[in-house]
Amino acid sequence: MKNRKISLTLAVVFALVLTVCDNGGGGNKTVVCTCNPKEHYLPCTCEAAGTAKCTCVVIPRGYISEYQTNVQIPIWQKAGVTNAQAIGVTTALTAAWNTSSIVTDSDKNKLKEKVQEVWIVKTATDQTWKRDIDVVDNKAIIKVQYDCPYIDNIFNDLADNLSSHGL
Repeated sequence: MKNRKISLTLAVVFALVLTVCDNGGGGNKTVVCTCNPKEHYLPCTCEAAGTAKCTCVVIPRGYISEYQTNVQIPIWQKAGVTNAQAIGVTTALTAAWNTSSIVTDSDKNKLKEKVQEVWIVKTATDQTWKRDIDVVDNKAIIKVQYDCPYIDNIFNDLADNLSSHGL
């Protein structure tokens, strides 16, 4: 009888422990997105990230815009790149595009339908030029390493070598 009481008491205590601790990691925890603001340059890292509860949106760091050719190319910051690095590259890319002595109107016209987006990456595969050109659906994705010293040449080089990239 004594063993039965001990067993029953342990069972009740165990059940209470499970009930009390269930909210801590038993799968019933309510996950809430606490981000403010809801727009980020990088994917969200809150505890609700990747679930339907996360309502955050990843937005471009900026755009390469050309009103005359109606171009608006998004510039995306990728993981491993700091905000300061991304701001520096975005500023350099937009300055190069908007300076006619660097990127001519002729080059802009060649590129306006060929460049899909620009990514600012921590490390490019091509360490000579510190940038990569990937072609997806007949459009270029330019991946620029955050410390690329050749930003002024990226658009001219691509415009001069479209066919070698399959564009």
